[in-house]
Amino acid sequence: MGGAQRPHGLFKVEVRLTIRARQSHVYDHRRVLADGIVWIATDLGQLIRMADDILDGRMNFRGYDWPPNIIMTLIRNLNLPLEKACLLRKRTREYWCLFELVSRKDATAELLDECADEAGQYVVNSIVHHKNVMPETVAKITRNPDLNVVAVALTSRRLPKETLESFATSKVAVFRVSVACGSKKSKTLAKLAFDPDPSVRKAAVGRNILNATVREKVATTDNDIDVVIEATKKLTNSGVLKAVCGQLEKWPAKTKVQASQVEELKEAILKNRHVPKVVRLLIKL
Repeated sequence: MGGAQRPHGLFKVEVRLTIRARQSHVYDHRRVLADGIVWIATDLGQLIRMADDILDGRMNFRGYDWPPNIIMTLIRNLNLPLEKACLLRKRTREYWCLFELVSRKDATAELLDECADEAGQYVVNSIVHHKNVMPETVAKITRNPDLNVVAVALTSRRLPKETLESFATSKVAVFRVSVACGSKKSKTLAKLAFDPDPSVRKAAVGRNILNATVREKVATTDNDIDVVIEATKKLTNSGVLKAVCGQLEKWPAKTKVQASQVEELKEAILKNRHVPKVVRLLIKL
């Protein structure tokens, strides 16, 4: 420890408990107790003094592999002013401290935007789904070179529509799946319903806003049974449902998995309220 002043009371107890635990791989009830003390603390003055003990250098954590959990736990505590939490975050590059900061309910749009530049997948998930995040921030994250980070950003409701639509022709299938799940344009979905990747087609045919004629064509021509099952669930044309039933024999059932898929398709036909009675009888025979 350095400085003329001694750490504030409860913080002194917490730090002593934390240092004794020494971040070992062995479960230590003292460390859990220490973290809990800081997490549930509600006294504003006390919390600020605890933070200041770190910021002013009165607590020396050098020599430890992981910054004591007290920093992360303080940042997590919503009773600590956001300004202090931001300053604590700057004292460590620990990833989970950043995660706790952007996960705070009071994180501002400006803070979220600033942190988006250095965020990993878990941090991005908190940012893109945060109620205060700006659409521009989410759009910026989609330009990240990490494909996993981009995939998370594409699931955000705050993502601008035009940004989402721009990924409809992406070479990455999981990005096109995100478009199929979130696009509001029936023309985009119509194209994705015939995508080379079955996971994209399946997502597209499951959308209610897809043109019925497109779904009917997929249900009777697609070569992937999972896609056909998804399309069949949404069919409203009894004639097309009859046609799907008539094609049941084309699907192989040699393995348990294949047989299970065929049964699932039959179930999808039977549960569709538009299926003719004669088709129900044929399937049950």
